Amino acid sequence: MSIKYKWMYLVIYVAFYSLIFHELNASFGTNLELSNPVICITGILFLVIAYQLCVKINIYTFVHIVVLYAIHLVLDYWMKMTFNLNVEEFYWSNFEDNGLIQDNGLIFTALFVAICLGYRIFRQQYKGNIYYPLHTGSYEILLSQFFTYFIMTGSQMALVIRENSYLKLYNDTGNLNPKNLFIYSMMAYVLCSALSYCFIQAGKAVKNKRANFALLLISSILLAGIFNYTVQAGLSDKGDWFGTYLVPGATFFQIMIFSLLFIGIYGITNQYIIGTLLNITLGTLISIVNSLKFSIRHEPFLPADLTWWKEIGTVARFANINLGFAISIFVIATTVIIFFFYRFRILSNKLFKYRIQQVTIILLVVGFFIGITNVVSHSRELKKSGNIPLLSSMDNLQNLHWLEIYFGLSANSRFQSVSYIWFKQLTRENMEMPSHYSKQEMEKIIKKYKSLAELMNNDRTSNISDQTVIYILSESFSDPRRLDGIQSTKDILPNISTILDTYTSGLMKSDGYGGGTANMEFQTLTGLPKYNLSPYVSIMNTELAPNLNVFPSISNHFEDRIVVHLASGNNYSRRSMYAQLGFETQIFLEEKTNDKDIKNVGANPSDESTYMKVLSELSTSKNQFFSVLTMQNHSPWYYYEPEELIVTGEHFTDVESSNLLSYSRLLYQTDQATKVFLDELSKIDKRITVVFYGDHLSGIYPKSTFAKSPDNQSLTDYFIWSNFETSKLDYPLVNSSDFTALLLEQTNAKVSPYYALLTEVLHKASVDKKELDEEGKQIAEDLKLIQYDLVAGKGYLPKEFFEIPK
Repeated sequence: MSIKYKWMYLVIYVAFYSLIFHELNASFGTNLELSNPVICITGILFLVIAYQLCVKINIYTFVHIVVLYAIHLVLDYWMKMTFNLNVEEFYWSNFEDNGLIQDNGLIFTALFVAICLGYRIFRQQYKGNIYYPLHTGSYEILLSQFFTYFIMTGSQMALVIRENSYLKLYNDTGNLNPKNLFIYSMMAYVLCSALSYCFIQAGKAVKNKRANFALLLISSILLAGIFNYTVQAGLSDKGDWFGTYLVPGATFFQIMIFSLLFIGIYGITNQYIIGTLLNITLGTLISIVNSLKFSIRHEPFLPADLTWWKEIGTVARFANINLGFAISIFVIATTVIIFFFYRFRILSNKLFKYRIQQVTIILLVVGFFIGITNVVSHSRELKKSGNIPLLSSMDNLQNLHWLEIYFGLSANSRFQSVSYIWFKQLTRENMEMPSHYSKQEMEKIIKKYKSLAELMNNDRTSNISDQTVIYILSESFSDPRRLDGIQSTKDILPNISTILDTYTSGLMKSDGYGGGTANMEFQTLTGLPKYNLSPYVSIMNTELAPNLNVFPSISNHFEDRIVVHLASGNNYSRRSMYAQLGFETQIFLEEKTNDKDIKNVGANPSDESTYMKVLSELSTSKNQFFSVLTMQNHSPWYYYEPEELIVTGEHFTDVESSNLLSYSRLLYQTDQATKVFLDELSKIDKRITVVFYGDHLSGIYPKSTFAKSPDNQSLTDYFIWSNFETSKLDYPLVNSSDFTALLLEQTNAKVSPYYALLTEVLHKASVDKKELDEEGKQIAEDLKLIQYDLVAGKGYLPKEFFEIPK
């Protein structure tokens, strides 16, 4: 390359950065001393560029610039839509008020083109070689710089630069720091320049029908931007957190992650068309699954959900999707597209000519992911340091810890991005180690609760293993009439209402909305509360159970253990978890011996069928433990009896109203079946106790239902029934992890040191206490130590700590 072209490239870059820096400076309302000299030098440089370029100016130049400006407007508006996803007052279709049309750069661009045309006229009048003709590379660089200029002076990029948290532009007094502005704008300029040039080269590749690396890169970034929006839009909640609608850097982090993922797929396939189809398919699937899961369970799509691929048919049924039809359409469409592009040799060439190039790209992508994973895993260092672009700001959100505790992954994913939650879940510890965890401290706790258990057992006369215990997790069971704006023409739960008035009963605080069954199941069996764990633990059955030092389930105190769940045993690894707990009798849907034994009410196996399975396994001579999970009230909801039961809700859409009505009628069937089941148990001449509870609310309610009483979103009903006389205890609000302690107290059964601790938690440190006194705080800390030792600690607790004396 000739030296004259090299210096011209330098002139173009310097001129455009100077222009961009000046306009950013002006847009921030500052007036730096260097502004005037910069303007003069910039003007001279552009005169030189125009003089050299005038011969290239024609109608195509005008078209190219107009197209680039239009693309800039689309990209800028797309960024604005993305940044405002959580803003309730933002409507993407309000183009005029949202500033779709901008005029940044138009005056300068028009002036520059006019000067070029003036030079061109001058040349035609005075012929001669008075300029250095620029080759195609210079022209492409110039176009890419115009694109960079449009992007960096657009409203959204200027906003990103102004509000970045990596190099803050304003000090505490509100004055601009010119050094930080220069550094950050220079970094942004270099990145935008590189991508803009790749964009021009990608356009050439499409024109020439020959794919290249630039097309691969730009396609990956554009697809990442699109799917970043669709994934985040699937999290339908809106609102801020202490004035923050989106953590700085969250959008660019997720676009970077998706881009790397798509680049990796291009690298593996080494084909642009096939790689693009795979990337679009993957992005679409993630977006759809994320949206469906959030609408049903109020939780984003997580890596742990990948275990559901084995039960894709079940997932499709819950989502009301014709899986066979969808797959057929997809296969036909992709086949037609691939045939067309390869038949006419459009972008059908290999992306990498040499295998070493392909392998290098794949290794670089893998290396980036390993590096990001390593950085995210050191979250404490992120909070202390502000020196890691994107990542530091995302872990320093104000009151992030309380956001995690009270709103969980749904809020984190909205503010920090779904992909960031993926990395946090993959790298998180199940539980943070208490600062005073040690062997000596654990020995003190063991001694403390051993003594307390002995004291409690002086007044307790029975043993829980001398009766049959049935834990019934009733799918989505929660009385809708407790919620604001719900009206019904008759009692939805006439029989259970009587039971609630007669036996120990109240409300249970659920950890999920619309989902979270496995977590309530695990907490109920073990007494280990989810609120002590990392907020990034999603499914306790699969993430905790396999690695527990001791599995402290109430079922351990029974010889005969049965699980009944008329759904797949593979869901949430239930089959392996119950095998780990010694459940020899496992009744799951795929193991039914006679289809006639199971009847559906609505879309799912009825509660009556579930109860019949329990009765068929119930022994009149042996004491047993049953873990029962119903399915009847799971989505989708459609049921039409009794017709006289009409339930309505304020501000419900037609679909929501239909779901509410069907769901309420399904609850009525639960009420009837439960009454019959308990009547049958009453006839059996042996002691039986039933712990009945709803795992979470159904995800059918609009946000307005909980506007006045947000706590109602996590409250379900419970009762403890026995076929022998017991006292009605007063526990109006409990956690799912409190049930075993409450069961033992209800039946006056002896406790182990572990259950002595859980009894103390129930009395003095559970979710019904708005504030804990000093004793309650100490009990809560003791529970954390015990739980950490079981979940992630060194296993100091002996088995004797969990044994109940005979």
